[in-house]
Amino acid sequence: MLNCRDVAERLDALQESDDAVLDIASLETHLTGCAACRALASNLQSTRELLQRTTPPAAVADDAMLRRIESAVFDRLDSQAKNPTRPRLHLIQGSGGREEEGGSDEVEAIFDEIRTAMGSVSNMFRAYARHPAILSATWERVKSVMLQGTLPSTLKEAIAVVISHDNHCNYCVEHHSRNLASLGMDRAEIARLLADPLAGNFTPKERALLVLARQANGDPHGASVETLNLARRTGANDLEIIEALAVMELFTSLNRFLNTLDIPLEAAAG
Repeated sequence: MLNCRDVAERLDALQESDDAVLDIASLETHLTGCAACRALASNLQSTRELLQRTTPPAAVADDAMLRRIESAVFDRLDSQAKNPTRPRLHLIQGSGGREEEGGSDEVEAIFDEIRTAMGSVSNMFRAYARHPAILSATWERVKSVMLQGTLPSTLKEAIAVVISHDNHCNYCVEHHSRNLASLGMDRAEIARLLADPLAGNFTPKERALLVLARQANGDPHGASVETLNLARRTGANDLEIIEALAVMELFTSLNRFLNTLDIPLEAAAG
């Protein structure tokens, strides 16, 4: 006779593979008399269907298609970096720019901190520098979300790239693709990530958090209970869930700011 723990293990096995060996008769007998396990089975089925729906058609792309995706994505980004548009806002340069309009010791101090943490000051921060208080708040937010916390940097950068790609923010896709490259992900892997966010070299927990963040970006009400429960079942705690959603929230706002003002990419270092 199967107990609830046995049923949960068998349902999880079925979730992982259609070929799982199950005692169907015993399973059905238990489910007939156990409302809790019937609810679990229903939730697992909903989650499976959800993951199938959230996997883009490009997930089955062949190598040739992935090479075309890689070429198209990075050719577009390279072109934008070499031929930047004119920003709709004057960018504060800093580094001796205290005399320029809008420059200040306060801005320069924040720029120094950004350089120490990130190596350089991006055009995004130079745009925010027109309003020093908001520059300071934005930098503190970027630090707390991207440079602190418990989630791996690779996952945070992947969320940033996928969310920015969905939001058509080439600036952030390029910046955070560079960050992924510095963490060891090559261009082909990044292109594959953009074609199918579930295809990356992530743990089940990280994939679930990536799906949750992407759903919340597209439609917060569409981020289903099943996806949230999947993240928890794969080991994500509340702090990690909040952290993943905070990355999504950060880039949803940054994408809109950058796209609205048409902030140009900087040339890649080196």
